[in-house]
Amino acid sequence: MTMDPKHNESTDPRRNQSSPDEGGPAGGYKGNAWTGMDEAWGVVSLLLSGLIVCGGIGWGLDWLAGFHYLFLPIGVLAGLGVGTYLVMVRYGGLESPKKKD
Repeated sequence: MTMDPKHNESTDPRRNQSSPDEGGPAGGYKGNAWTGMDEAWGVVSLLLSGLIVCGGIGWGLDWLAGFHYLFLPIGVLAGLGVGTYLVMVRYGGLESPKKKD
């Protein structure tokens, strides 16, 4: 491979476009392109689990009490609140409650 003095990697216009792995304006981060995906899936799973568990409890209360969709929406809203609280505690924003000795 011969090196042409008029064409090198620094003058190549395609080379000046930074990729997400290199950091810079295109990506803003350095390293793996999947960085942060584990936290994103953790947030999604906490929110969905809160909705499903508390919504399921509300559905069960509706079934036991003989109501038609009275406790289900209350359970879904409570699940959204519980899921949001767990996300805040786990990933920042709130400190977990500590026992006082």
